[in-house]
Amino acid sequence: MINNKQQGIIDYFGRISAIPRGSGNEKGIADSLCAFTEDNSLEYIRDAADNVFIRKPASPGNEDLPPILFQGHTDMVCESAPGIDHDFLNDGLELEEKDGYLSAKGTTLGADDGIAVAIMMYLLTDEELVHPPFECLFTTSEETGMNGAKSFDFSNVKARTLINLDSEDFSEMIVSCAGGARLYAEIETEKVPFPKNVLKAASVEIGGLAGGHSGADIDLGRINALKLMGEFLAEYYENEPFNIISVSGGSKDNAIPREARAVVAVSDVDKLKEYAKAYERSSRSGALKEDRKLFIRVNRYKGEHENMLTYACSSRIIDGMALAPYGVLKMSNELPGLVRTSTNFGILDDENDRFGFTHLVRSSSEKELDTVLNGSTRLYRRIGAGEILIRDRYPGWDYSGETKIAKLYKKAYEKITGEKIKVKAIHAGLECGLIKNAIPDMEIISVGPDIFDIHTPAERLKLDTVGKIYEIITETLGTYIDGQ
Repeated sequence: MINNKQQGIIDYFGRISAIPRGSGNEKGIADSLCAFTEDNSLEYIRDAADNVFIRKPASPGNEDLPPILFQGHTDMVCESAPGIDHDFLNDGLELEEKDGYLSAKGTTLGADDGIAVAIMMYLLTDEELVHPPFECLFTTSEETGMNGAKSFDFSNVKARTLINLDSEDFSEMIVSCAGGARLYAEIETEKVPFPKNVLKAASVEIGGLAGGHSGADIDLGRINALKLMGEFLAEYYENEPFNIISVSGGSKDNAIPREARAVVAVSDVDKLKEYAKAYERSSRSGALKEDRKLFIRVNRYKGEHENMLTYACSSRIIDGMALAPYGVLKMSNELPGLVRTSTNFGILDDENDRFGFTHLVRSSSEKELDTVLNGSTRLYRRIGAGEILIRDRYPGWDYSGETKIAKLYKKAYEKITGEKIKVKAIHAGLECGLIKNAIPDMEIISVGPDIFDIHTPAERLKLDTVGKIYEIITETLGTYIDGQ
């Protein structure tokens, strides 16, 4: 029976994977959810942000029970493997199943958090399910600032118990998460003509890195391509000052950058190439296994380049890359192994005669979050940033002791698996913080099936945990009914 249910959930996941749903492009998935809801004669609300909120009446005999809220987000991080040109705005994903795992060919899978969407769709249509009344909230733009949850009118919610489905480790139950904010700093360019008869243009490419989630993976010590590029350029600049023509990298501030590119004006391309080979060897020798495919390639650049940055402007850009904080800044004193505060240098772009630096700062302490934001602001101000913005700030979700829903889920997990569940606080951000802020008496847990390497093209979903988590959820609903 559970295998049939698992397949039903995966069928729904395949259905939504055919719909482009990158952050900011959720209209199509919202249209599909509304059509699905109408087909099943359910009550729903769709708001201006394309959040979709659906109510499911209780099964017979359970009408007087308090409702439960299930929640997940419809958007996904859109990343392609090198050499893969995928149109995320218009094309669906090509799913592949192998050795018990589901992945997407050459791109992120979007199981974060498409699997929550699929599980909720199955919950809403499971005719065998005995359940209290429940609500399903499908939010938008979680990956780019949780803007859907921020704009949703939570007065629509009657439940005071929430099962969030945006976790990636089947063996864990999350009971707390970090808050965060994005910092953007902009430096205008100062250019001079490129002297073709004196200098040569060289391209620098850094790649082969694992990347990863800027919250869940930040403590693993993976190399950030933008930081490595900054450190490489800074060291070479000390030996032989040069001019930057362009430099960029990263595409999502909540993903550790896997690649970075630069074009520089130097007197000797071969000298830079030899320096890069040595730097590559030393960087690779100290890297984690996942980052051992690291490469730093230097070649003669043959593109158009009429201008270059001045020495002073080049130096300021390098300072921003090399000196900006990255990684774990403080560990928790209360919960061993939990990151308390971190920052990810996620994006550097160089369009329209300015350089834009974007960081995602996370902390379970509002004071420490302010400290990092203020320190980064001062750094960028010192190197000439004309515009510095702090945006998309969202609250954390503090641990408030063991709740009733946590006890019920723990009991159901142990009954189904024969093992004890791990209760954890995480450093990544979840919409649970915003929901708790809006409904302070909401009792919350966050769970999910096993998903590996999220926010990267290596993302994969362990299929048997999808069936198991659905069985645990239905067992939890059963004990929730019995315990009332």
